[in-house]
Amino acid sequence: MIQIIVTAHGRLAEELVKTTELIVGAQKELMPICLEMHEGIEDLSRKLTAVIKPVESDEDGCLILVDMFGGTPSNVSLALSEAYALQIVTGVNLPMLLEAVTHRSLLKLPALTEFVREKGKKAIVHANEFLKKQ
Repeated sequence: MIQIIVTAHGRLAEELVKTTELIVGAQKELMPICLEMHEGIEDLSRKLTAVIKPVESDEDGCLILVDMFGGTPSNVSLALSEAYALQIVTGVNLPMLLEAVTHRSLLKLPALTEFVREKGKKAIVHANEFLKKQ
């Protein structure tokens, strides 16, 4: 099973995972990793390394969804991608995470990565403009 990790500044990752599980139920291999205000790069690296599972088959791997490109969660995840089978997508949002957990059993990691990136982008809508066009 593809592991999904959400990592972000503050408690955002934890709340996104809680909300996802509120909607679709408890999920295996879904975990938040929060970067607290008092923590640094080494702390986050330790947290991520402690939970990333080794790849056992081509059905496995880890998708890491992070809050923003260039921030500490993104940079640490990218550094770890050299040693682990990780795919990283930035700009995590609730629709993206919901798509990831509901499609991870249907797609291999590279396809899932692209799928959630596209779904995350499509979930961003200027609602006023959308309603005017209807």
